[in-house]
Amino acid sequence: MRVALYPSAVHGPIIQVMYGDLSVDLSERFSRTPGGRERALRLAREPVAAADFFRFSFEILFRFLLGWHFVPGMSDEKGRMSRRSRGVSTYLLL
Repeated sequence: MRVALYPSAVHGPIIQVMYGDLSVDLSERFSRTPGGRERALRLAREPVAAADFFRFSFEILFRFLLGWHFVPGMSDEKGRMSRRSRGVSTYLLL
């Protein structure tokens, strides 16, 4: 089974806050963000914010979904990164 996850910087409210728009309320389920054209222009003006967003999304995905912590370079105590399943060891190599 393969899973491909591509976080969209254009549509996400988190990137708008990283860009500097403090009017976006991340506590709301559906945050109000500027229109699509303005969001795309912001990404074009600030590509570093887009790269930071991608890295943040990647690290959060690995931390909370897979239990991997990048700073110590190991999985957490639950060991979700490598586990034995039906007698077969599965490992995720980074």
